Amino acid sequence: MYTYCSLGHRDFHGYGIEGTTYGAYLLQTEDEVVLIDTVKAKFADEFMERISSIVKPEQITKLIVQHTEPDHGSALPAVLPKLPNATVICTD
Repeated sequence: MYTYCSLGHRDFHGYGIEGTTYGAYLLQTEDEVVLIDTVKAKFADEFMERISSIVKPEQITKLIVQHTEPDHGSALPAVLPKLPNATVICTD
């Protein structure tokens, strides 16, 4: 199911529904472990615990930051030091 908003409607990020999630993704290939986006800062510890249950954080080779709105990027200051081998890829 898709939700569409008119160009004049800007409150599409404003709602949080209990039990829902938003996407940060971990992709693993033979040569790379890529993390796409992070989470809100208050979830940084839980986020890293969950990632650590799948791969060692030092195995992550790339972190792709799609945009730096707080819902996807405010955990960056807490997460980046835990990813010593990751190259950060983002827009200007």
